[in-house]
Amino acid sequence: MNIPQQSINIVVSLRSSCSIFMNIKGLKFIDLFASIGGFHQALTSFGAECVFASEWDKYASDTYEA
Repeated sequence: MNIPQQSINIVVSLRSSCSIFMNIKGLKFIDLFASIGGFHQALTSFGAECVFASEWDKYASDTYEA
């Protein structure tokens, strides 16, 4: 596979600009309209803590809790 250098440069640039999110320990957040928990998963993977989550759809809620 031959990946153009410009594409590689874009990915490297995005990765380094996202490094500010790598240390958000101590951040507390609420997850409104939680759906199946993608936002929750992303933030907790960087050390944040969810203190409240809300979802009205029963099936999405079941998935979120799993």
